[in-house]
This record gives sequence, C-alpha cells and structure tokens, in this order.
Amino acid sequence: MARTRSSFPKIVLGLLVVLTALQASGAELESADHIAQKLRETRKNVVNAEAQKRKILGSLYLINQRMKKISARKSELTNELLQAQEDVKNIAKVIAALEVQIEKQRLHLKRRLRALYKLSGIGYVGVLFSRQSALELDETLRFLKIVTDNDYQLIQSYRN
Repeated sequence: MARTRSSFPKIVLGLLVVLTALQASGAELESADHIAQKLRETRKNVVNAEAQKRKILGSLYLINQRMKKISARKSELTNELLQAQEDVKNIAKVIAALEVQIEKQRLHLKRRLRALYKLSGIGYVGVLFSRQSALELDETLRFLKIVTDNDYQLIQSYRN
C-alpha cells in the first residue's frame, strides 16, 4: 500500500497536468476558431469593399463619359453661337446697304416727282396735242411710255 500511496500523488499530479493541458488546448482551439471566424469576416469585408470600389469606379467612369459629352456639346453650341453672331453682323451690313439704296431711290423719286410737277403746267395732254403730225405724236407717245415704264420700275423697286 505504501506503493499505492506514493503513486497516488503522482497520478493526481499527472491528471492535473493533463487537465491543464486539455484546458490550454481547449483555449487554443477556442482561440483558433475565433481567429478563423475573424478571418472569414475580414475576407467578407474585403470582398464587399472591392465590390463597392468597382461600383464607385463604374459610376466615376459614367460621370466622366457624361462630362465629355457635355463638353463636346458645349463646344458645338459655342461654334453655333459664333456662327450666329457672324451671320448677324453680315445681315446688319446687308440691312445698312439696303437702307442706303432705299435712300438713294427715295431721292431719285423725289427728283422725278419734282420734274413731273414742273411738267404739269403744260401737262402730258398739252405735250401730246402740240405735235404737228401723227408721226410726231407716235414718237412722243413712245417716249412717254418709256418714261412712265421707268418711273413704274423705280416705284416698284422702292416698294420692294
């Protein structure tokens, strides 16, 4: 029995060592599971972050494409504006030239009206019947037709 008594403390001591080792390995197993769980969560977070990054980069690409289109359209509109301004200048020049031409026609018509007024003392009828022969009358009528056609053309040109 003495042998059993002396081996009992050794067995208890051995069991304590084994229990302590099992607790330590259990803690390590728990710690390893915890680390594996953290690793899975970290991987999931990295995948989600990459997906967000790709989504943001896609959005930035689309925004950049829109900005390029808007810039191109702005350039087109600027060119159209410059062309329209040039057209306005050219039209203003044409209008100024037409106003000068109208003023010249107005002065010419005033002179013609004055000349007709001066002739009105005699009148066209007086001029026609003052001719001696039918030949002179035909010639005078032809001359008056030319003058009146010219006056008519002047008046039509002025109206236009």
